[in-house]
Amino acid sequence: MQKIATIFTLGILLAAGGAFAQPAIDWQKNFQGGSSNYKSEFNAVIATADGGYIAVGKGWGSAGDLPNGYIDHGDALIIKTAADGTVQWSDYWGQQEEDAAMSVIQTADGGYVVAGYTAHFSTLSMGGNDGFVVKYNAAGTIQWEHIYGGSGHDLIYSICQTSDGGYAFVGSTKSPEVSGYHGGSDLWVAKIDATGTEVWSKAKGYSGEEAANSVTLASDGGFIIAGKTNSPGAVNYKGGYDIWVMKVTTNSNIDWQTCVGGTKDDAGSSVLVAADGSIWLAGRTKSNDSDISGNHSNDKNDLVLAHLDAAGTLLNTKVFGGTSDDATGFTDNQSIKQTSDGGFVMLTSTLSNDGDVSGNHGSYDFWLLKANAAGNLEWQQCIGGGTQDYANALDLTADGGYILAGQYNTSNAWLIRVKGTPSDIENLADQAALAIYPNPVSGILNIFIDWEKPQSSTLTVYDITGRALIMQTMDKGNRMQTQIDISALPAGSYYLKIATSEAQMAKSFQVVR
Repeated sequence: MQKIATIFTLGILLAAGGAFAQPAIDWQKNFQGGSSNYKSEFNAVIATADGGYIAVGKGWGSAGDLPNGYIDHGDALIIKTAADGTVQWSDYWGQQEEDAAMSVIQTADGGYVVAGYTAHFSTLSMGGNDGFVVKYNAAGTIQWEHIYGGSGHDLIYSICQTSDGGYAFVGSTKSPEVSGYHGGSDLWVAKIDATGTEVWSKAKGYSGEEAANSVTLASDGGFIIAGKTNSPGAVNYKGGYDIWVMKVTTNSNIDWQTCVGGTKDDAGSSVLVAADGSIWLAGRTKSNDSDISGNHSNDKNDLVLAHLDAAGTLLNTKVFGGTSDDATGFTDNQSIKQTSDGGFVMLTSTLSNDGDVSGNHGSYDFWLLKANAAGNLEWQQCIGGGTQDYANALDLTADGGYILAGQYNTSNAWLIRVKGTPSDIENLADQAALAIYPNPVSGILNIFIDWEKPQSSTLTVYDITGRALIMQTMDKGNRMQTQIDISALPAGSYYLKIATSEAQMAKSFQVVR
């Protein structure tokens, strides 16, 4: 049985700052082995269609809160929970050497795909570290598993499902067998089909070192990738390591690419495509020149938010942080999600307690912050226990809250469920004025709205990650009826928001197939 560690027993504290109301912790759990020598962490988390969560990372040991089946040197850890954090199923994936899960997605059939890397040398291994992808069904049974790479070190950091039912993953490769390899470390992008069979695998890079940390679907079915490069030959290269952003087509060609940053080290960690088709990414920066201004320290990391148009042209950057290290951890782990108001919520780690940061508890804290649609800071808060706590991943929940994942006290995998802010929830109009049916739905969703006074409104359908999928303007009126066709949406949880300049209403619904 998993142990629920309360805020009080762990000494976990939350502090907030800014003019806007901040959310509060709903619940939190840490997962630990039989002794302090077993160090576990979560690297990725998502909210699932059933209202629960799935988190993945690396675990050590089978005692305490961790699942049975541990082998050696750290295994890939997968834990599925209910909405209240109760563990529904868990698993270790791995062999005799180090294994780590870095990314997880829910698939259209209700199952899950987990991706990461393994150092196990076996008949499955190509040599060095290799990337792996494992497909689980909804109940946690493995359906298929594959190893990818070559004779060098190959790492997978991020995976997404493609429009044809397959998958695309990104990371880094040092294998000459990967097509297009340039030497050193190259950015690695590959396409696999619905059963994990490789369709194509490509290395992208120049004379220096490249890696990809995040991939998401572009509106045309291609892929937007964010990572880093220190190659002078890269387009718009500024110096040191730059954030490297590119659009790759469905047949593996680079459509466009660009560097964002300054003359010191910068890296892109998490990328998304907004409802208007533009690109937003979160990363880290030590620079204070060229594309970057407002850095709070000299040679220390700040969180950077970059906005590009659909063609890859940089529109602006925003920098958040204090005079100590921010946007840091063991790897490039800065998360970003678009919220239902068009703004963004971000998560990283911070050691600062000045500048944009307030309420630090004495060491590295989880740092959760909210920006509006223009990228300006609305609120921020530190969550931690006075120990070194590293934030690695963030997702939105259907009720306007957040699920956070990382590591507590450099030893325990940590999940935190944060409630939505009052501005997200309490400012909604009377929900009884919005009716939808049928729910669950498979085709046409009927919508009835009853405003107190006639007014124009906008209807938007979001998935559980906060990505806007359907948007339309509604005529002015106080009692309105409309329909939307959701037959193209995969099975899962969604929410509908009706908004005017004065108020908004929202309801969640389920799509079934």
